[in-house]
Amino acid sequence: MPRSEQEVFEEVAALCKSPGYANAIAFICFRDNVISYSGDLSATDLQRVFSYERLTRTELSTLIGLWAKTPIDFTLPPPKIVQTYIERTDRLLAELHESINDVAFGGLDFATLAK
Repeated sequence: MPRSEQEVFEEVAALCKSPGYANAIAFICFRDNVISYSGDLSATDLQRVFSYERLTRTELSTLIGLWAKTPIDFTLPPPKIVQTYIERTDRLLAELHESINDVAFGGLDFATLAK
């Protein structure tokens, strides 16, 4: 059985308190908001902005808000730790989406419906 929205959110909140989590937030903000291109900007360059893997501004603001609730820690953890934070954040937010969708839409899978 999937975890509840509250259970997942509490784990996200705990992750945001991790030492040096600011570095993970900075990377995620860069990854999900910067559009890289060469030459003229094309529709293909913009396609990844509309990906379900990308965190929205609201999700990023939530992460920043949860992080800011604790004493600010700008420790620079080893790259492997930052990568773990990023991957765990992505997994938890995907799980959060699933738990919200299960409640709101009775388990409909929009990715399958969109095909």
